[in-house]
Amino acid sequence: RALAAIVLLGLAGCATGPTYIVPAERPIRGTAAAWTLAPADVARAERGLRAYVRSLGPTVHDYGHGPLWRRLRSFGRQYVGVMRNGRRVIWINLFAVDNPFYEPGSERQTLIKLHECGDCNAEVYFDVARGTYSDFWESAPLIK
Repeated sequence: RALAAIVLLGLAGCATGPTYIVPAERPIRGTAAAWTLAPADVARAERGLRAYVRSLGPTVHDYGHGPLWRRLRSFGRQYVGVMRNGRRVIWINLFAVDNPFYEPGSERQTLIKLHECGDCNAEVYFDVARGTYSDFWESAPLIK
């Protein structure tokens, strides 16, 4: 697993924040991984992620920190292999590591969900066979 994590970091190249592939045999709290991803699957999903988020345009909000697609490199990631409609899909959970509620290393123990913080938490699905993204979600801002 340590080698897989090192290979993942080398292949993904896009992410500078912490990354973790959730193994199906050892799911973390808040997930139910159906299959364990190969680092090559993750690298493939990462290759088009920024372009996909950028293509969403104004549907992805700018909460004063600049466009999310420009800041994705610094976000942490959790990759979970799930089944959707009988297809192998990667659930990519993206989270801001500069958020005061993020605890370094917690991505290996529990699903990171930072609510009511604007774009500090987002998720997207990547269909491995089709090479397509879907169902982008971002946290809503705290309304005062």
